[in-house]
Amino acid sequence: MSKINHIARQDWDYVPKDADPDFDPARNKRIIEETIKKSAAHRRKKNREFEAGVKERSEAIANYVESLKQGSRDMGIEKYFGRKHLAYLQGKDIMERIKDGLQVIDEKKKVTRESPD
Repeated sequence: MSKINHIARQDWDYVPKDADPDFDPARNKRIIEETIKKSAAHRRKKNREFEAGVKERSEAIANYVESLKQGSRDMGIEKYFGRKHLAYLQGKDIMERIKDGLQVIDEKKKVTRESPD
């Protein structure tokens, strides 16, 4: 039985007729496994960073709301957070709104993500 029978018909055009003499299936498998492990580690790292950012912003807002509940009405949000941190939080909010409003069109001119309008 030839190897061409193990490959899906739509992929036959992409399979070389003569196999690469230096091809090592064990090395190929090892590289794929290493890539999957690195990708999973990268995904976990990015997820932790995202969650830390969300936690930071939610804790800041919760602290501010708690201070309002305790009666510190004279303290404005800018005084509570400071100008730089408030600008940072507002920038994060603006970036999220921009991302949510984007319309993504792929290479086939197909809309993959629509604007919420």
